[in-house]
Amino acid sequence: MSKQILNLFFPIMLSQIGLFAMILIDTYMVKGLGANSLAAMGLSTTLFFTIFPLGSGILLAIDSMVAKDLGRLNPSQALSWFSQSIFLAILIFLFSTAILLAISHNLSFLPLSSAVIVETQKYLKPLAFCLLPYYLFFCIRQFLTALGSVRFASLIIVGSVFVNSALDWVLINGKLGLPAFGIAGVGWAAMLTRSLMLLMISLYAVVKIKKYFNLLQFKLERPNTAMIKELLRIGLPIGGKSLLRSSFFVILSFWIGSVSAEALAAHTIVQNIGSFLFMIPFSLTMALATIMAQAFGQQNQLKMHHLYRNALGIGLSIGIALALLILIFAQGLLGIFSPSPSVYSLSLQLMPLLAAIQIIDGVFACAIGALRGVQLNKPSLKATLYGLWLAGLSSIFLLSRFQRIDARAIWYGIALGLFVSCVYLTQVWLKLNKSANTMALKA
Repeated sequence: MSKQILNLFFPIMLSQIGLFAMILIDTYMVKGLGANSLAAMGLSTTLFFTIFPLGSGILLAIDSMVAKDLGRLNPSQALSWFSQSIFLAILIFLFSTAILLAISHNLSFLPLSSAVIVETQKYLKPLAFCLLPYYLFFCIRQFLTALGSVRFASLIIVGSVFVNSALDWVLINGKLGLPAFGIAGVGWAAMLTRSLMLLMISLYAVVKIKKYFNLLQFKLERPNTAMIKELLRIGLPIGGKSLLRSSFFVILSFWIGSVSAEALAAHTIVQNIGSFLFMIPFSLTMALATIMAQAFGQQNQLKMHHLYRNALGIGLSIGIALALLILIFAQGLLGIFSPSPSVYSLSLQLMPLLAAIQIIDGVFACAIGALRGVQLNKPSLKATLYGLWLAGLSSIFLLSRFQRIDARAIWYGIALGLFVSCVYLTQVWLKLNKSANTMALKA
């Protein structure tokens, strides 16, 4: 079973790292446009990834729903879930884009210079429309993951990193006879790249669906309100959890920004490293959720128990390995990103906490994936509320009453919050796993 998990895990991890690499490259490309453009890039990215996790989290329900019906040997129902997920992705796009465009038109309420606001609006508008191909690609990828077909999507994403980089270079700087779009070019490059990704995965999905389900042709079904509501029922807690997590870190960024510029810079560097590394346990969550959903559809309690146990071994191994790598290479890694000795020193103090968080995330990922596979997502939402928002923020607030708050105190709060979330969710799964009757009822 470990091999089955790893066969899904590695391609998914490659996809997640590829998507994150596009963000890093975009930031690097904008660096030459000046401080205003770089500030606008940071603000736009923060706003985008405050809204995006809600939609992408909802769409994470697709693979577990499809995989469960495939486990029940009900392929027609699995295809129906896919059709309805396409319509749901379009609805989520309309909602998310409306919010981003509204924010773009009302940035004056923020204490920012007019130059930064103008640059942010230039970038945010094309980025908002980029959500349609992004969500549809995500939707199709989740469906293919449920079928056990993840390699082609990974290859598309890796190839798109290079395409996106080339388009950045052309559109930002006005190469190949085109006008220079500046920061707006990054948004249009993202739009074109995601549209190309959607085209490629759509063509592949049609061929795969015909072959897998033995169909002469495939057509989307009409919208089914009941099925869309069910997808929302399963997916909203996942999206809510993702939104709460991203909002938590946004609040902490503003909080630590009130301490000093050096503290915010150190926090940002360590958070970016942590966000990149988080793609690894997150990929394990996605892989385990898909395989667990198949076992859930089969009502195979013994297989579910072994899947979690094997995933836990993988998760702990990943967490320990990442923690050791952080501790060993912390100085060299921070030397690359730190702009000054003071920021380097502050960042170095946070790295042991980041190392500890890797082990927590390795265990946490397994509990989330197991529960997502049996379509119990509300506990993950509660875990985020209890852990990050209650324990995490409360501990930071209490520390601030006794000492001057600093970056290290905030990261102690982050570590405590994640630990509480992990313990709570693991207990939920272990209690649930003891009762075969409960699992049978949920099936």
